[in-house]
Amino acid sequence: MKLPAWTPNANGQFVKSPKIFLNDKGLLCSLTNEGENLLSHRTQAGHLLENFIAMEITKQISWHPYPLKLMHFSKHKGAAVDLVIEDHKKQLYGIEVKSKASLKQDDFEGLSALSKLAGKRLKRGIVLYSGTEAISGFGQKLNAIPINNL
Repeated sequence: MKLPAWTPNANGQFVKSPKIFLNDKGLLCSLTNEGENLLSHRTQAGHLLENFIAMEITKQISWHPYPLKLMHFSKHKGAAVDLVIEDHKKQLYGIEVKSKASLKQDDFEGLSALSKLAGKRLKRGIVLYSGTEAISGFGQKLNAIPINNL
């Protein structure tokens, strides 16, 4: 699946190339040469988790009565959001995937950047993480939700 980039009406500092996700996780692990040591490499596990979440959200938004557009957001230097959902009213919802059980304010950097650029269009920013508690207080409209709640 090709996931297009969300970019504001600005030039230069934003990545405009699509992200690629594979719906076959076994094929993805084979192509990336991952095997039994996958869980000991959190960075690589994070990419596979992000791919899994993208595929699951793709399935779930297909049930929505209005068309939803799935994208990603990234600046050339730094801030990125794994998934950006745009609804039929052009409202945005950002989703960042983290393969760790505890979060810091830095984990919301991409969502904060998206919030500044999108303004009132951003309705909610969510970090999906491997912890067990839903957490608020990382900023206006920014929350953390356990992946299990997906």
